[in-house]
Parts: sequence; C-alpha cells; structure tokens
Amino acid sequence: MRKNMNILDLFAGCGGFSLGFKNAGFKIKTLIEIDKWACDTLRRNFKNSEVIEADVKKVIKNKSLKSKLSKYDMIIGGPPCQGYSLCRRGKGEPGDPRNKLVYTFFEYVKYLKPKAFIIENVANLYNAKNKKGELVREVLEDETKKIGYNFYIKILNASEFGVPQNRKRVFIIGSLKKLNDPFPKETHAINGKINLFENLKKTPF
Repeated sequence: MRKNMNILDLFAGCGGFSLGFKNAGFKIKTLIEIDKWACDTLRRNFKNSEVIEADVKKVIKNKSLKSKLSKYDMIIGGPPCQGYSLCRRGKGEPGDPRNKLVYTFFEYVKYLKPKAFIIENVANLYNAKNKKGELVREVLEDETKKIGYNFYIKILNASEFGVPQNRKRVFIIGSLKKLNDPFPKETHAINGKINLFENLKKTPF
C-alpha cells in the first residue's frame, strides 16, 4: 500500500523528512524547495522525484507552477521555524513573518485535499502564542478541523527512538480518516518504559 502512496514534501530542505518516508516504503513524487544547493542535493538523492526549485508561497499562487502539482496521498513538511524557536534570544517571537509559513502549508492541503498531512516543527510550537495571545496549536487545530481533517499533535524526542541526541520536535498529523493514536511508540527511554542502562549495573568495567 505504501508504494502506491504519493508524497509531496514542502520546504523540503536537503530531503531528510522525505528520506524517512522513502525508507519506510512511500513514493516521494514531488519536493519543493527554494534553496538552489538544497535542490541540487534533492535531485541527486531523489532521482525519480520531481524537484521544484521555487518559493513555496509562490508555487501555490502561480498558475504555471501550480499546474506541476498533481494528486498526492500525503503532504509532509517542516515550515521554517525560527520564529518559534527558543534558541533566538531565549524566546520565540510571535511576530516573526516566518511563523506564517505554516499557514501556507494549509493552503496546499486545502487545494490538493490529500488523505493526510504531517507537519514537523520545533517543540516550542506546542506552547507558542500568536500576536493575539492565542495558542498556535489551538489555532492550527481549528484550521485543520475547518477543512475537514482530524487533528493530532504530540512532542516526540529523538532520543526515545534510538537517536543519540536529546532533540524534541512537535509533530502535527491531519487525517481525513479518524485515527486511533497515530504516533509511534517509544523504543528507547530512561525514565519509565524502557531503560537501556538497567543491565549496565551488572556489567564489569
């Protein structure tokens, strides 16, 4: 089934998100990225995919570029997140124009109507507020439901899935079909569920 599911990757960067889906058996049909060097990397690593080197905001508004889009089962992407990141002067900035790019993502969802979509972003998006003081996640949930999708959100930590770094990211899933707990179960943990170091106490060094 996965091989028949076509993926559109927005804000594709060098293709890390798409690589994960490709390795999981999905077909990466189209990637959109504005950076030339990143696009060179995408063309090299995704030889059977179409790479559109353009501004994501302009593709959805330009007739000739928009015509390159076709039918997709899923849209994935990580809209630029600097405005939500806590790394910038210690706090996210509600007024940062890059924060609006997540709404550009929704323009594609409304136009293409995929079966599902996944957004990946910095963990602070979960508690971030917009200039009106509203929680961004609640605004996105309202937007998701307004266009007919079920909404799911969760913070996942890469270290709990075997990656040797404490990297927390928020994932938003929108699905036309109601899903029962769509997020993966942790495979590695320290406090609770799975303790990788439990047996080390018995190991002589």
